[in-house]
This record gives sequence, C-alpha cells and structure tokens, in this order.
Amino acid sequence: MKLKLTAEIAVMCMAVIILGTYEEWLKWPEGAWMTAVLTLLTSIQVIRRISKKPAA
Repeated sequence: MKLKLTAEIAVMCMAVIILGTYEEWLKWPEGAWMTAVLTLLTSIQVIRRISKKPAA
C-alpha cells in the first residue's frame, strides 16, 4: 500500500511540475510558488482519497 501511494503521489507531482513547465509558470517566482502549492494540494488529495477507501 505504501509503495502504491508513493508511486501515485510521485506521478501526480511530476504531472503538476510538467504542466507548470509547459505553461511557463516556472519562469517567474509566483509561478514557482503556484506549482509548489498545486503539488502539495495534489499530494494531500491523493492521500485523502486513498485513506477514504474501505479496506476490502
């Protein structure tokens, strides 16, 4: 379970960073902060979604 969670968070974080690079958010300081916050929020959302799944 931990490996799956780690892999899913890593993939989502990379997706946000790649999107930030594509949209050129990382060329200015506020864009870097926005990318960092989106990455953090994505990670929290993944953790919350996985923790809400019933144990089967």
